[in-house]
Amino acid sequence: MRKRRTFTSEFKAKVVMQNITGERSASEICREHRLSPVLFSRWKSEFIA
Repeated sequence: MRKRRTFTSEFKAKVVMQNITGERSASEICREHRLSPVLFSRWKSEFIA
């Protein structure tokens, strides 16, 4: 069984900002960091709220 990965608030903010500023697309970020697109969109929603 795999161990669940944990991400710091700083990491989440960094990757979300890369997307918001137009630096990188959500799909590029998810592919590079092996993130689920659903997880990334949740982080983005929480960051904006």
